[in-house]
Amino acid sequence: MDNICVFGNALANYLVALVVPNPNRFGKLAKTYRVPRADATTDPRLVELVLKSLRETGLKNNLKKAEIPTKIRLVTDEWSPDNYLTAAMKLKRSLIKARYEYEVQELFTDPLANAE
Repeated sequence: MDNICVFGNALANYLVALVVPNPNRFGKLAKTYRVPRADATTDPRLVELVLKSLRETGLKNNLKKAEIPTKIRLVTDEWSPDNYLTAAMKLKRSLIKARYEYEVQELFTDPLANAE
């Protein structure tokens, strides 16, 4: 993953995340599963593999289960200091939230999004 932005909601008991996958690694993963690059970020198998990797990394780094997102959305926009990152490579959360408001809300309301 190149970048991740995690969101919480006072009405939900779980976290969601927007994930910008590493283009090279994700492209190879898509090729392995014979998924066209244009469809890769919405392919349920690939989304689940990224989510599984996210969970494993979180647990390996001593995060509690409640601190690990349970639903994700893969996004293809490059996050850089020109748009969603500061010069110090920190997230510009307000811009990310504004840009992806619909996607984040959908993760909190769609019961089938990354259903476990």
